[in-house]
Amino acid sequence: MACSIPLDANNVASNLDANAEKDGHKPTARTLRRKRWWPFMLVPYMIGITWHGLHPFMSILTGDFSKPRRSYIDEHSLEPHHFKRDVTYHPIKASQHLQPAETSLCRLLRSGTLLQRSMECLQRKPLEIVRIVPVGTAVAPVSEALVLVVPATLNWRTSQLHTSVVQLVTKLASPTAIPWLAKTVLLVSASHTDTSLHETVDTFLNMVNGEPLLPLLPDGAVIRQLLVLDVAAATATPTNSSLATSTTAQLQILPQGRRGILPNMDLVFLCTSIYARDNLFTNIAMHPYRAQLDAWRQAKPLYKSLPPIVVTYLDKLLELLSFEYSLMAGPVTSHASALDRQIDALTLRLIVSSGRHDNNAVCHLIAGVEYILRAMSNLHERLHHSTSLYLLTSPRAYVKHEEYLVPNLLLLLPCVLRAITLVFCDLQRFDFAVAKRAMLYTLLWTVVVGMLGVPLLLGESDDGNDTKVFASWRFNVNRAAACLVALCHIPLFWWSPLATVHRDGKTNDAALTRDDDALLTVQFLACLLVVYTHVAIAFGHVSLAFPSALVWSMLAAFPRYDVTPRWIRKLLFVVTCAAGSWLLQNGVFSYDDMYMRFVCLPLHWLLSIIWLG
Repeated sequence: MACSIPLDANNVASNLDANAEKDGHKPTARTLRRKRWWPFMLVPYMIGITWHGLHPFMSILTGDFSKPRRSYIDEHSLEPHHFKRDVTYHPIKASQHLQPAETSLCRLLRSGTLLQRSMECLQRKPLEIVRIVPVGTAVAPVSEALVLVVPATLNWRTSQLHTSVVQLVTKLASPTAIPWLAKTVLLVSASHTDTSLHETVDTFLNMVNGEPLLPLLPDGAVIRQLLVLDVAAATATPTNSSLATSTTAQLQILPQGRRGILPNMDLVFLCTSIYARDNLFTNIAMHPYRAQLDAWRQAKPLYKSLPPIVVTYLDKLLELLSFEYSLMAGPVTSHASALDRQIDALTLRLIVSSGRHDNNAVCHLIAGVEYILRAMSNLHERLHHSTSLYLLTSPRAYVKHEEYLVPNLLLLLPCVLRAITLVFCDLQRFDFAVAKRAMLYTLLWTVVVGMLGVPLLLGESDDGNDTKVFASWRFNVNRAAACLVALCHIPLFWWSPLATVHRDGKTNDAALTRDDDALLTVQFLACLLVVYTHVAIAFGHVSLAFPSALVWSMLAAFPRYDVTPRWIRKLLFVVTCAAGSWLLQNGVFSYDDMYMRFVCLPLHWLLSIIWLG
């Protein structure tokens, strides 16, 4: 039975005030007190949005209102500025195209004089691995290792990337050419071109950590850093025709991993410092959406007519939002599996067009890799920079975690204030029976849909066995998930937790008060759940925390659902269901994401109790 508290004269008067407000009469003093809370909820919400938009231009916490935090390297031994700029790699010669094609790295090294004493080539299907152990070092080099991963190729002799990589490993194996090498270096490549870089990295890490143990690293050795090297050709499409015809190659330094995981900031800024000096690359991007941004700017005539200061602001803001979007929605980078294993890793991807200048760009890429290896050889310990939580506004500027954490928490203040106003101003009595049923239903459907629905939709169980329960749906898992999430709300039309046992069908003040208290009780629970989930997200996945708190805080805190018309509540339900289905079907989120299963699903279900009640 629902908890029943007798309504005294004050409660009845308050109910009459609420009814008078619904009927359009003059607001009472109690209603005016409610409305005084609106500025206190709206002000922090707007401050949080404004603060986030100012990240690319100033650092408020440090008091520097002229620019954001500039890049720096905490480990002084990694500083590349004192290195001699004498590393050169030469483009492939025309005579190399006349030689027989070679698809195997190990055969290429063993066929000539390239294989040296400190170099060992191992073939473990589907991978080929070259191990270089330096000799004559003061510190045992076998304790730490650096890994380079390159894609497979049809011919190691005619590919500029692979030819330059062979030159690099040959130099690394020569103590006279490279006297500074102090760590074991592993070069990993797939044997066949149908093996992607994602699969290459996953297979290699499984070999190192799996059973039987691959004899690549001695006991106690660890992999410190992993670099994925890739060269992609820019194709002429309506979205990137300018890049396809450009004579300037674009270097993408991509640190993004799954669930917002990033490598140590020292590794990122080491790479940007090396490639930015001497203007080796003037077009450096920290996300994969630079071509789309350039195409969007060219397609908007109004954008070009804006004042220069506005254009500068929009350019920097779009760079920040693109980096955040790549962290939140992908695409998943090839080194993501290494970050999941707490290995500092990133991807260096060169976007080139056809021409000899592209071969020179590839040579500059491998020369930069040599500088990176030299800097890492100076450090015989794990990178201990204070943070791997940051946002990149450009290759040479960033936002530290305490800077972006404040505006994210400001977005949650409306939920805290709404919960306070519900307890002390709006609620006549807290309906414990409705709260119990709402929490029980939310937990039940989260378990059924969020935990049990994943293996059914994906067609596999937790132990990896294929169940094929919904085999006909597996052509589009996210589309099937969107349908299932929408269908799971159908019971709310007949079996709502807001149903009260005291309702007698009459529209008296007591019945109306019970209905309002039931709605506000569930809204109180929704505000608490928004705060509970998003505080944890804000400390771990900032690119997801900001847009998520922006939406859920607005839906849970700002409306007064006790006076909101029912048709507006049902419209909110339809709009949110359509938006969630669109995000799933377009790949912005995936159904197997923890965020969709254990944040979006329970929050949407809890608010749907209000919208459909």
